[in-house]
Amino acid sequence: MANKRRNPNDFLGELQDIGRQFGILANKGLATAYEAGAYRFLGNQFMTITTKGRKSGLPRTTPIGYVETSDYVYAITRGGATVSNWWRNVKQNPQVKLQIGEKVMTVQGEVFEDSNQVRRIIQLFLKQRPGYSRFLGVDASASEAELERVARNWLAARFQLKKDY
Repeated sequence: MANKRRNPNDFLGELQDIGRQFGILANKGLATAYEAGAYRFLGNQFMTITTKGRKSGLPRTTPIGYVETSDYVYAITRGGATVSNWWRNVKQNPQVKLQIGEKVMTVQGEVFEDSNQVRRIIQLFLKQRPGYSRFLGVDASASEAELERVARNWLAARFQLKKDY
């Protein structure tokens, strides 16, 4: 009887699936903790976004990093094959619930795929949250050409704040 050899790609695929499942569980735990009041300890680095699942139609809550201006809240995610579910859900169903600290609001989202728009949002992240430079692989002093190159690998979303927020 011959030994069945496993294909290394099968093993790598299994590891990726385990990593993906772990990430989902970790995000659920962080989102639940945040909404239960852990935002007091996490500072203003994260918010939760609750979207309508594009396949299931069920509410999906995810913690994400954000930056805020007087009129908008912005978020970014990697593009390509690993686009976040929250971004895809906003693209299909733009009405979402955001929780920033103790404030909860229902807002309309708008997604951006154009690298020029994404570049401007990345610049906003780098200005307000310099620590994102490691995450993005570029810092605030980068040239426009370098920012444009990085922006091609990212997507963004914008949520309009209501004036009473």
